[in-house]
Amino acid sequence: MIAIEHLTRRFGDATAVDDISLVIPRRALCALIGPSGSGKSTTLRMINRLIEPSAGRVMFDGRDAATIPDLRLRIGYAIQSVGLFPHWTVARNIATVPALLGWPRARRDARVAELLALLELDPALARRYPHQLSGGQAQRVGVARALAAEPEALLMDEPFGALDPITRVGLQDELRRIHRRIGTTIVLVTHDMEEALRLADLIAVMRDGRILQAGAPADLLRAPVDDFVRDFVGGGEAGLRLLGLHAAGTLANPHVDADGDPVPAAATLREVLSALVARRADAVHVADADGRIIGAIRLHDIMNLAAQTDAS
Repeated sequence: MIAIEHLTRRFGDATAVDDISLVIPRRALCALIGPSGSGKSTTLRMINRLIEPSAGRVMFDGRDAATIPDLRLRIGYAIQSVGLFPHWTVARNIATVPALLGWPRARRDARVAELLALLELDPALARRYPHQLSGGQAQRVGVARALAAEPEALLMDEPFGALDPITRVGLQDELRRIHRRIGTTIVLVTHDMEEALRLADLIAVMRDGRILQAGAPADLLRAPVDDFVRDFVGGGEAGLRLLGLHAAGTLANPHVDADGDPVPAAATLREVLSALVARRADAVHVADADGRIIGAIRLHDIMNLAAQTDAS
C-alpha cells in the first residue's frame, strides 16, 4: 500500500503540490489526472523521491519512504520519452536494474526472456538497439525495464502520450493485461480521461496542486464533487463513458432474444452500443468465452443506464 500523507512541494514562492493525501491500495492501478500544471508529475516524482517533498511524507506498507535506502531500485519508473540507453542492446537496457542489484547473468537473461514474452515482443529484439525499434516497441521495452527487478510498485509518467492512437490503445490493453497477471501496484500520470477510465481502479483528479476528488471511475462519473470534476471526467459524455466500464456479460438477459452474430461477454457496453447502431438493431446476443449464448442486450437497457448517469 502507498499512503501519501499531507504531501507538499514548493518551488520558491510557487506551490506545485499543496497538502495532498491519498491511499493507494496494494495491487491497485491509480491514475493521477488533471490539466497541465496541476501537480501530477511532481507528485509522482515525490513518491520515489526524485523530488524531495517540502512537507508531508510517502509511506510504503507503513514504512516512511525517506527511510528506505534502495527505494528507487524497488520502484519501477517508466516515462513518455522512454529513456533507453542508445548504445546498449534491448536486453542490456531491460536488465539495467537487475545488473545494479548484482543478479547473476543467468537470472538476468531469464528475466529478459520472461519480460519479452510478457510484453509480446519478438525474442530476436533482445539483440537490437533502441534506434532499430518502432515507437511502440521502444515503449514496451521501457515498461519491461521498469518491471525487470520485480518492483513493489510501478510509476508511469504519461507513458503512451507520444504514440499514435492505435499503438496507444494497444499498449493500454497490454498494460491492463499485465496488471491483471502480475498485480503490481501502479501509479499512472495522464491527462487523458479515456485512458484513466480504461485502465484505473482509482482515479485522483488534480487541479492547482490539490486533489479535488479521488475514487473509483464509476463514482467520479456518477457523483462528481463540483463542476470542474464533472466537466473533466465526462461532461455531457459521462453516460457513454460509464458504459465503457461495464462488460456486456453484466447486462445480458437470458430471457431476451436477438438476431445476428453475438458480441463477446467481455466487450464493453459502449462497444455493444456501437455494434447495435452499426447493425440498426434493437438487441444483440452475448456469448461467453466458449461461444455459448448467455443472453441478449437491448438497446433500450443500455440507453437507460447511460441516461441514469447523465441525469445524476
